Amino acid sequence: MRSEGFDVVYFGAVDWSYTWQRPQQIASRLSAQGRVVYVDPIGLRPLRLGDVPRAVRRLRSAAVETEPPRGVKVLSARAATVAASLRAPAAWTARLVVPAVRRALSAAGIDSPVLWVGTPAPALVGALDRLPSGLVVYDCLDAVAAFRPHQPEVEAAEAALAARADLVLATTRELEARMRRHNARTVLVPNAADFEHFAREIAPAEIPADLRALPRPVVGYVGEVASWLDTGLVNGLAARHPAWSIALIGPATAEARRTLTAPNVHLLGRRPYADLPRYLAGFDCCLIPFRACPLTAAVSPVKLYEYLAAGRPVVSTPLPSVLPFAGAVLVAAGRRFLEAVDEAVAGAGDAAAAAARRRRVHTHTWDQRVARILDALRGVEDARGGLLEPARAAR
Repeated sequence: MRSEGFDVVYFGAVDWSYTWQRPQQIASRLSAQGRVVYVDPIGLRPLRLGDVPRAVRRLRSAAVETEPPRGVKVLSARAATVAASLRAPAAWTARLVVPAVRRALSAAGIDSPVLWVGTPAPALVGALDRLPSGLVVYDCLDAVAAFRPHQPEVEAAEAALAARADLVLATTRELEARMRRHNARTVLVPNAADFEHFAREIAPAEIPADLRALPRPVVGYVGEVASWLDTGLVNGLAARHPAWSIALIGPATAEARRTLTAPNVHLLGRRPYADLPRYLAGFDCCLIPFRACPLTAAVSPVKLYEYLAAGRPVVSTPLPSVLPFAGAVLVAAGRRFLEAVDEAVAGAGDAAAAAARRRRVHTHTWDQRVARILDALRGVEDARGGLLEPARAAR
């Protein structure tokens, strides 16, 4: 890969301002190579009643572009997002996406960026040929068919995107195998943690007040409280230990709120990424209580790496991507899951075990993952005869 670096248009799978996860972690590090224009996602599914307030907020937003830290410019193609959500024809939505991206590229002086695609929205896939590019990268984050059942157009768009990409990244071996059916240039790049962020020592006084106010022990979860969370396990744990506190940090669906009603289950909502290490320090045990389903069979939980980097005891259901960490994580299902939580809480104060958990993931960092991606891109560029356009100096 050229020493001058390269510019990127990163079509994100989540809004930049949403829960900080893989797309933002990778995009922020790619800014070391050149300029990054991060495009907030175009919807994969039809608009639902609960989505209307968010869609209206995006349409009314005064600023189309914002400049976050670390050299990344965020572009919200608001009209295209709403059009896709309303199931407008892909060609119509593409006509809204392409001009917005072209204007952002022109303003930044970017001629031939790497197009980095994190979501196989049909409108977006159809628009790629109308955008300037050096290479196309598809980052396959999840099992799209499981996320969006009964939408064959999304599966077809993903297959087309994977086939035409110069490089495909996959977060799990299951997804890697699926993507290799379309493209031999597929590389396994699991999720990771910002190790230094989560591994720092947290004094008891730094634990957030809302967590310190809960009766101990506190068993916690960080992430979306959605359909893949086994609410039966959470409710079973709440009933087994009514004096304990179960703290769930992250956005919760309406269904989850209706289901998780035990008085010792606390839905705390989203918390800033900067504060998550302080919350984890207040957990006696961290949970990954996912249901067994096609979606979770192919998931790579970011929280796994973050929990372990924080040194916390972890109990997970038997996800394929968690099993290799069984020495550092208690893996169990059903009643045994509840017993494993008891065991983890009992050993929460073991400093040697906490250090061992940190050692288990100290090389599983976002810096390491991006280095692997850059190596793969070098291989593609060498094989194709140097297709990357070097980044220009910022104007």
